[in-house]
Amino acid sequence: MITGESIPVSKEIGDIVISATVNQTSTIWIKATKVGTDTTISRIITLVQEAQSSKKAPIEEFADKVSHIFVPVVIAIAVFVFVVWVGCGGTGRIPSDWLDTDQNYVMFSLFFAISVMVVACPCAMGLASPTAIMVGTGIAAKLGILIKGGGEAIELTNKIDVIAFDKTGTLTFGKPKVIDSNFFYPKKPMENARQYEQLIIRIVGLVESSSDHPLAKAVAQFIMEQTMERNLNVSSYLETDKPVLDLPSNNVTLDTVTEVPGKGLEARVKVDFAPPSLSGSNHDTTSLYYDVFIGNERWLREHNCIYPAQIINQEAENTLWNWKLSGSSIVLVGLRNSSETKGGLILAQLAVADTPRPDAAKTVAALKSRGIDIWMITGDNPITAKAIAVQVGIENVLAEVSPEMKAEQVKWLQRRGASFYDESIEKSNLKAKVSRQFWRFKNSESKDQRRAIVAMIGDGINDSPALAQSDLPISIASATDVAIESSSIILTRSTLSSLITLIALSHSIIRRVRLNFLWAYLYNTLAIPIAAGVFFPVFHFALRPEIAGLAMAASSISVVLSSLLLKRFKEPLVPEIKTSSYGMAA
Repeated sequence: MITGESIPVSKEIGDIVISATVNQTSTIWIKATKVGTDTTISRIITLVQEAQSSKKAPIEEFADKVSHIFVPVVIAIAVFVFVVWVGCGGTGRIPSDWLDTDQNYVMFSLFFAISVMVVACPCAMGLASPTAIMVGTGIAAKLGILIKGGGEAIELTNKIDVIAFDKTGTLTFGKPKVIDSNFFYPKKPMENARQYEQLIIRIVGLVESSSDHPLAKAVAQFIMEQTMERNLNVSSYLETDKPVLDLPSNNVTLDTVTEVPGKGLEARVKVDFAPPSLSGSNHDTTSLYYDVFIGNERWLREHNCIYPAQIINQEAENTLWNWKLSGSSIVLVGLRNSSETKGGLILAQLAVADTPRPDAAKTVAALKSRGIDIWMITGDNPITAKAIAVQVGIENVLAEVSPEMKAEQVKWLQRRGASFYDESIEKSNLKAKVSRQFWRFKNSESKDQRRAIVAMIGDGINDSPALAQSDLPISIASATDVAIESSSIILTRSTLSSLITLIALSHSIIRRVRLNFLWAYLYNTLAIPIAAGVFFPVFHFALRPEIAGLAMAASSISVVLSSLLLKRFKEPLVPEIKTSSYGMAA
């Protein structure tokens, strides 16, 4: 119900469920581990409520300070206006035709003073910021962004200098996936290439599905996808025009399987079809047994598995080298006939890695174009971290960082400072890039430096210290409870492009707040002299108290209407970019 999946999701004993949806089959027993305010729905409601009543932004505090000064000043102005007009009346400087029938100059002066008091009510200033923030927070929620930090988070978003990303689960999905594969087959007999193809695919899928190891799950998922798509890789030199029969769909069964930690799987499978053996000789039996070895290179070497041909061996070694440089985990598949004592053949190699989110690269590019400095802070090894950084376009990488050190790295980014020259977030891309480069080469001790506003985006418990240390902690919907509690902003769509929407919306909100303040300032600047009768000697027009009250109400309404114009905000489109190919140069 929360994730909005379009197809049923199977649940097993021990699985966590959220709220009630549709139970398709059978009777189930559910243990309530979280009730009342601890449920997911209640927590989401609480987040929305906190967004309406959180700590005030600095711009809101400024409005309060102005109001505290403004009110006594207006009272003083009203008293001064009354005294001036009474003084003019007492000295005979108020013509009789200025006064209404049965009106004396004291009552005439009092009307001006009351009008000043009424028309100068600071409601417009008081509403300038909270109305815009409230409307903007609602718009953000509709766009999949929950703002826990209220106005403070919105204003800090508008001032971001640096964004630090965690890698696993934030820039990437956090789940390993097969990103490349090669399958090899014995050169003879060529007419059975398709049957070998089917046999190897089924054996690998069956063996890997018996393991809960993340790499095994990734390979099993890959095999399932390949089987469904019927898009299997067969070496070009095995192509043939001869028609071949498909193997029976249930011809492979798992006999035994053993998982060796740190190495891989060793299994024995039975094939209820008699394809030629790997050595090329035919068997008349209807069932064959094969020993299967799936794991890393050391595991395959221990069982004396080699590639089918020397030319394949050289190409395969080059491929493995490139995969290692890219930070991928290597999975090899070896197979031998159980009746044979010699080593088996390596018939498949797969590269498994945590893949970047599809919108990561274009989001990073869009953030850079706005003059924001981008960093990656991760606990992963440098090779894997840099491989992902290359793909998403991040040049600044801090790898092998412990959870405690992540907070220290955020402090360091804050201390590095940000030059006032990078205030071109809303200016052209060229100016933003020039600004960013200029800032990088400036002396960090320069008087032009200020403390940098750093946003941290993470999803795990290990990111919590860094999130708490950052000025603007942000998490995605799939984050752990600790990360979510540590964050001021939550991206419920789990898409990084929501960051661009968040920044654009914060700009619109702050711009609207400033326009509201400008209107409130101009209103009072013009309304107070008119109400005080400054122009009465020339135009003979007085702003009566009841009219002043309507004008005051109109000013407040105009500020509210101005804030409601934020509803015209459109989610910005993030342009597509050409991402770099997977891998790194040596």
